[in-house]
Amino acid sequence: MPDADTIHVLPTAWFRNTWSWDADEPKPVMAQIDGMAQIDGTASAVGIEHPFLGDLELLAAPVLPAPGSDGAEPELLFCENETNFVRLYDCAAQTPYPKDGINDHVVSGAATVNPGNAGTKCAFWYKLTIEPHTTVEVRLRLRPAGGAGRAAAETGGGAGRAAGAGGGEVVVGTGGGPFGAEEFDLVLRKRQEEADEFYAELTPAAASADEAMVMRQAFAGLLWSKQLYSYEVARWLDGDPAQPAPPPERAQQRNARWRNFNAFDIMSMPDKWEYPWFAAWDMAFQCVALAHVDPAFAKYQLVLLCREWFQHPNGALPAYEWDFSDVNPPVQAWAALEVFALDGGTDLDFLARVFDKLLVNFTWWVNREDHWGNNLFEGGFLGLDNIGPIDRSHLPPDTVLEQSDATGWMAFYALSMATIATILMRAGGRRAGGDLVLKFIEHYAAIAQAMTDQGMWDAEAGLASGSPPCWMSKGWPAPPGSVSGASTPAPAGRMPWAGRIATAGRVATAGRVAKAGVAWGARVSWAGRLVWGAMLAWAVRVGWAASG
Repeated sequence: MPDADTIHVLPTAWFRNTWSWDADEPKPVMAQIDGMAQIDGTASAVGIEHPFLGDLELLAAPVLPAPGSDGAEPELLFCENETNFVRLYDCAAQTPYPKDGINDHVVSGAATVNPGNAGTKCAFWYKLTIEPHTTVEVRLRLRPAGGAGRAAAETGGGAGRAAGAGGGEVVVGTGGGPFGAEEFDLVLRKRQEEADEFYAELTPAAASADEAMVMRQAFAGLLWSKQLYSYEVARWLDGDPAQPAPPPERAQQRNARWRNFNAFDIMSMPDKWEYPWFAAWDMAFQCVALAHVDPAFAKYQLVLLCREWFQHPNGALPAYEWDFSDVNPPVQAWAALEVFALDGGTDLDFLARVFDKLLVNFTWWVNREDHWGNNLFEGGFLGLDNIGPIDRSHLPPDTVLEQSDATGWMAFYALSMATIATILMRAGGRRAGGDLVLKFIEHYAAIAQAMTDQGMWDAEAGLASGSPPCWMSKGWPAPPGSVSGASTPAPAGRMPWAGRIATAGRVATAGRVAKAGVAWGARVSWAGRLVWGAMLAWAVRVGWAASG
């Protein structure tokens, strides 16, 4: 039988180091609280004072002397969450207890933890002797300061003694204590029951137990991946006032044109552990799923991306952190419609708020990503990894690449905007909104005709070619159709998956929208003939149902 062994477990808390950025930035503090064991049986406690978070308590429970532990209480260790200048730069130390002080103390016994039991980073050092095939549970709680007094007053409980599985006794919270059965276990059980009830209402009646668990895990992953996203581009470019100036090359690096970007917001991340940044089109799809469990947060996310501290003054939406100027597929209008519908189709203020800002973004696409003005669009990467034989975001000089996926996305964008305009006109009180409905229908028609005229649509395959010709020359090439000076088009190859995107605009026909346009302009008959997929089925159901 395997032997017992000892493991070291160090639950750790720290403050993000913001006090080193500015000379007058307040420095938070965490310090050991004495006497907590006499109050409610807590083995170790840390008091936290923060100018933004307020006063908190972080509590750690002793481990019961069970077959999986030796019953020892954790040892509190403190250091500063500050750079180890000696190790990194071979210069004078800013503190004798730098951010890796806890690690150095545990691993090698170095005197790099603060004997005064205070700092900006702390850990509870549990040394657990584990027997084979046993389980050890470590319990901690973070709560507002003064929680012990409130808990004792509410339950009449206090410190007590509990027998462990090994027969020994150790001080542990009972009754009103933070780790006793009447508080800690009860809180966990109630939260689990509430979660069970919440997901049970969402689960389709016909779903199997396995399907219900997959759904629950997917939603839980979305909710768990909410995270504070803090990024001030101007500050990053200019450097922190209390730190050395950054190299001048930084002013020419990524995101240098996004000085307006200044995020300090809770956002939905793809995965806050592996991918702790937002991506504009990923977030749109995440919002559609989130609308099933938290529609208010889903709407907040879509509005946030269009706020003035995110959206560029020229109308562009930030793509993702490593290059805001890259281009993501414009799926925000579609996502807004989906969220609007899933939330009951009544929040017209939300729909109008998103629509007004997306008008600016749609115009940016037309002005910046249609070089020839021929309704065939560029865009580059567009979120499709390894989609082609070339890097579409970094083309050779003087090259224009017109893309079927970008053009398809823009057709899709036009349909989504036409649907929102219809809803706002008929149900949102925008009686003069018919002009915008017609504008987007006609734009869709123009894109459809351009794809046909430029040989972008493969009727036999039922797909768009992955990319139409691109024109290359030493100077800006002549536009397609020029009689003289036109450059020879160079095919960029077929990309079947990218070509499928262009079919998004033809999934279903909605003649009612085109017919309704008769009252809005004489050219609608022309638009009606070309709009063979005027609205997707989902968009029509949402738009016409909400608009009566």
